[in-house]
Amino acid sequence: MLISSHPARSLTALTIAGALIAATLMTPAPAARADAQTATVTGTVVMPFGLSVPVGNPQLRALTVERPNLSITTITSAAVAADGSFTLTGLEAGVEHRILFSAGSNYGSLLRTYYDGAFTYDTTVPIVLDPGETRSLGEIQLYRPGSITGAMSGSDGPILSGEVTIMSGPVGYTEARPSGVGASSLFNIATQSYGIGGLPPGDYVVRFREVNSGVSWKTVYNDGSLTLEDAVPISVGLSEQVSFDVALPPTPRIVGELSVQRDPSVTLPIFSLIRARPFPGTTAGTMRDVYVYALGEYRLPGLAPGSYQVCISDQAGTGQQGIFDYCYGEDELNPQGIPVVVGDGTTPDIDLAVQGASRLAVPSIELLNPPASDPFFTPGFGIAVFWRFDEDLGYWVNEGQDMSIGGGISFMSGPLPAGDYRVQLQYAVDDKNYREYWPGGITRFADAPIVPVREGEALPLNGAVVNPVPPTTDRVSGADRFATGVAISTEMFSSEFLADFSPVVYIANGLVYPDALAAGPVVAASGGALLLVEQNRIPPSVVAELERLRPDRIVIVGGTGSVSSAVQTQLATFVDAPHRVERHAGPDRYATSRAVISSGLEGATAVPVVIATGANYPDALAAGPIAAALGGVVLLVDGTRSSLDAATRSLVNQLDPPLFIIAGGPGSVSVGIENELFQRGADLARAGGNDRYQTAEILNSIFLPDGEPFVWDTPGGVDMLYVATGTGFADALAGGPLAARNGAPLYLTPQNCLLPAVVDAVEDLGAREIVVLGGIGSVSEAAKNGRTCGVSATRGQITAVQRVVDQYLD
Repeated sequence: MLISSHPARSLTALTIAGALIAATLMTPAPAARADAQTATVTGTVVMPFGLSVPVGNPQLRALTVERPNLSITTITSAAVAADGSFTLTGLEAGVEHRILFSAGSNYGSLLRTYYDGAFTYDTTVPIVLDPGETRSLGEIQLYRPGSITGAMSGSDGPILSGEVTIMSGPVGYTEARPSGVGASSLFNIATQSYGIGGLPPGDYVVRFREVNSGVSWKTVYNDGSLTLEDAVPISVGLSEQVSFDVALPPTPRIVGELSVQRDPSVTLPIFSLIRARPFPGTTAGTMRDVYVYALGEYRLPGLAPGSYQVCISDQAGTGQQGIFDYCYGEDELNPQGIPVVVGDGTTPDIDLAVQGASRLAVPSIELLNPPASDPFFTPGFGIAVFWRFDEDLGYWVNEGQDMSIGGGISFMSGPLPAGDYRVQLQYAVDDKNYREYWPGGITRFADAPIVPVREGEALPLNGAVVNPVPPTTDRVSGADRFATGVAISTEMFSSEFLADFSPVVYIANGLVYPDALAAGPVVAASGGALLLVEQNRIPPSVVAELERLRPDRIVIVGGTGSVSSAVQTQLATFVDAPHRVERHAGPDRYATSRAVISSGLEGATAVPVVIATGANYPDALAAGPIAAALGGVVLLVDGTRSSLDAATRSLVNQLDPPLFIIAGGPGSVSVGIENELFQRGADLARAGGNDRYQTAEILNSIFLPDGEPFVWDTPGGVDMLYVATGTGFADALAGGPLAARNGAPLYLTPQNCLLPAVVDAVEDLGAREIVVLGGIGSVSEAAKNGRTCGVSATRGQITAVQRVVDQYLD
C-alpha cells in the first residue's frame, strides 16, 4: 500500500482537539426566536494554494445551519465574493449558530469546512450573537479534501461490475461526502480502477466487492481482511491522496473448456447454458448458471463447498432454458453424470462437449380476419407440431410440439434431429379450433413447404399468417329418420340424373339396425340408395321418394320379421314388374349379412373385407364408406366367438380377401377371430379406438392423401366429409351410401360437439365442407358450427391401420 503524506495531518488533529474542548463551554440557547433582534457576521475565506474562490455554478457560499433531525438544514446563506469576503445578515441573536462554507457539488476540489476549522456538525463550536452585533470571524482557511484511489481487479481476471464503499470513519463523516455519491463509489469497468474523493481527514475502512451477485470474487477490505471486524482502518489527511491496488480473491469455482459438435456448415453463434447444481441425492452446494456465447473457456464461480452435477444445454440462440442435453460424465453406467467436488480452495477443471441441438422457431402468428367484435384479437391458444420425414420408416413422424397460451403466440421446438420438417399450426379462435401449416394459409399437410434443418442448426422461421376460414357446413335431414333417409336419397339423385338413369333402391327396417349394416358398401357399389321403412308400413315421405326415383330394382334386406310381405307387395308398385323386387335374408343378422354380400358381389374374388360385430352398430356404420372406398364389403360376425362359424368361413374362402380390417377392439371382435384371419396370410389390421368415435377416426385415416403424417400411398383427398351421431344408427345407416358414393369418410360424433378428429380431417383431406346427417336432435347446431370436444386417437392406433393399408395398396 502506497500512502502519500501531507503536513496538514498535525494541523487537523489540533483543530479537532480544540473543537472538542470548546464544545464543553457552549452556552444554552435562549428560548424564543420570534422576539429576538438580528445580528451580522462577516469574514474572509482563504482558499487552498492554487485555488480561487468559485463564483460560478456552483459558487462558494457561507451558510448558517442546524440539524433538527438527521439531515443538516440551511437557515441563512450568502455568496462569497471573488476576493473571499462574505457577509451573513439577519442572524437571530441569542441563539447558537454554526457557520459552514460549502461549494455545493464542487466537493472534489474543496472540502466543506466550518468557521472554526471543524469538518463536521458535531465537532464545530457554535457562536451566540448579541442583538445588533456585527461580528468578524477573521480569516477562515479552506482545504482540499482527501481521497482514496487505486486499481481493483480479480486475482485472475477482470471484474465486470464492482463497488468501493466507505464502511466506517469519524462521527458524522457522511455530511462531508460529495453530493449524490453517498458512501459508495461505483467501479470503473473500462479502467479497472476506483476512486473516492471529498473525504475529510479521518480514519476509514474501505470495502471492495463485486456487485454482480457477488459470485466471482470474494469481498475484501482495505488491508486484505475478509470481514469488517478484522479490518484495520487507514488514515486520510487534508488534501491527501491515499492510493493502493486491490486484487479480489476468487470464490470457489468450476472452470473448463466448452466445445459444441454440429454440422460444419452451421455458423450460428454459440449460446449455451451451463449449470452447476447439487448432485442428486446431496443438499450441500449452490445452484449456479452461466451463459456462454463463444467456444472456449467458461467458469462457474461463487459455489459453496459440495458435490455438483455440471450440465450443459446447447441453447443455439433459442433462449430456452432448462433443457439440458448432457451432464458431465453422463453415460449408460452414470445416467446422472459424475459428481464434481468443490472445496473452499479448489477449482476443478471440467471440459464439456455437447452435441449441437437442432431447433425450429416460429416467432409470431398474425391473425387475419379477426372477429368483428375485437379487431385486435389474437389467438389465445396454439400448438405447433414439428413433423420430420423419417427416411428409414418412410413416413412423417412427430418429433415434438410446443404450446403457447396468451395474447401473442410464438413457438419453439425442443431439440430436434436433423432432417426435413413440416410445421403444423393449430390454434383456437372464437371458441373454434383451426389448423393450418407454416407459413400460414396452407390447409393440407402435403402442400406445406419442407424445411431442411441441419445438425445443430437453430432455424427461426418467419412468422406465420393464419386465416381462420372455417369450412362450409350443411345439414341433410328430415322430420324423422325416414324423412332423413329420403333427404339423403334426394341429395344423391337429382331430377336431371333420374331422367337418364333408374337406380337400384335397398329397403331396410329403420327401427332396427342389424339387417342393413352390411348393405351399405353393396349399395354404394351398385350406385343405389338405401331407404328406411317400418316392418308393416312405408312412411309417406318414403312413398313419395319411391315415386320420384322409379327404381329399376328394389332389394329388401332382411326377412319378413324386418320388412313384411305386405310392404314387399306395396314396393312392387314402384317397379315395372313384381319380380324386380328381391329379398336378401337369412335366419339371423349374420346370415343376412352373408346373403347381401353374396348377391351383391355375384362370385367376385380378391375382395377386401372389413370385419365388424353384429351385436352393435357404431363400428359397422363408419366401416361402410371405408369398405366401399377399398372396393370391399362389411361382414358382420359374432365377435364373442373364438373363431369364425363354418358359414362365415366359407364366404371368406369364396371372397379370398387380400386385406382384412377389423373394426373395433377385442371387446367387439375377439383375438381368436383375429388370429384365424391372420393365419390366412392376407394383410390384416385392427382399427380399435378407446371408443366408437376413435374407432371411426382410425378407420377414416385411410382417406388421408399421400404425404400426410403416418400415411402412405392411400386414396387422395376429398371435397367433403360427413358427420352423424354416434348414439343412433338410422342417420349414418342411410348416409353411408352417400358418403361412399362421394368417396368421403363418415365420422361419428356426440350430439353437442365435433371431435378434434373431424376438425383435423377437414384440413388433412383438403375438404372445405362438412355435411351433417340428421336433425338438431342428432347433431346440434353448435356442433355443426365447429364446437369441439373429446380426445383424438393416438399415433400408434392410427399408424397400425395405415401401415397395413399401404402394404395392400402397394
